[in-house]
Amino acid sequence: MRVVVPYAAGSNGDAHGRVVAAYLNRSLKGSTVVVENRPGIGGILGTRSFTKSPPDGYTLCVCSGGAITVPSTVDKGYDPLVDLVPISKISTSPLVLMVNATSSMKSVADVIAFSKKKSGGLNYGSSGAGGLMYNTAEVFRSRTGSDFTHVPFRSGPDAMTALIAGEIEVVFAIMSDVTGQLEGNKVRPIAITTSSRSPILPDVPTMIEAGVKGYDISLWNGLFTPPGIGQPIIDRLSEIMLRMPKDETVLKIFARFGSTLEVNTPDQFRKELRAETALWEEGLKDIVRK
Repeated sequence: MRVVVPYAAGSNGDAHGRVVAAYLNRSLKGSTVVVENRPGIGGILGTRSFTKSPPDGYTLCVCSGGAITVPSTVDKGYDPLVDLVPISKISTSPLVLMVNATSSMKSVADVIAFSKKKSGGLNYGSSGAGGLMYNTAEVFRSRTGSDFTHVPFRSGPDAMTALIAGEIEVVFAIMSDVTGQLEGNKVRPIAITTSSRSPILPDVPTMIEAGVKGYDISLWNGLFTPPGIGQPIIDRLSEIMLRMPKDETVLKIFARFGSTLEVNTPDQFRKELRAETALWEEGLKDIVRK
């Protein structure tokens, strides 16, 4: 069995995909589950190729919202609500507005002010146009009037590396890409994108606390099959995923990532996807993309 991860090795999606693959390997006796990375265009490239996989139950995807519910500046080449069959949500995680530790920016207000003062605005990195990191920054730019210039990278960790090297000035980083960097004191967290503070960074304010009204964005990962899959396979995979919160190994690893384990039924997940798609379309409709 293959678990497709449409993100680069070492990324948040890759880390979660490997945890899920290991869990499936333990749950499906006699099966060997391997991870196959297919990165590109913020997760869209690998997701697109996955939708063309045979519906035999031997190819799954650990996909995320950036390639499914979030509108994109590029043609996805698939209908996320039709060409992917949801099995279960896996986890949720906040993003963190980050700057280099040597930066003079220490608050959201600083980021906004500095972006307006600098010619061409602040350079921000992401895993690619149309991905969650990109759209999270674009929503911030739209709501605060900030001036940003987008710099795409192959993955979230690559963008973090560029931030540390001083090649870019801002990153809206996924929490799992942040935790390992904080110990070196080379980056500074400015704000959390979710409406509640993170237990990983309890002293870092939320965007809402920092004055960005209604700003509540999180990353989720979920398990999908290609279209045309038989109902017995969907039911079997759903049963396995609903037992995942009882797996102590999964719980411990997700806690290290700063992720919250969250599973649901295929019907519940499908309803969430439709609702979130509508919210993103509303939230991004007035954004003029660069």
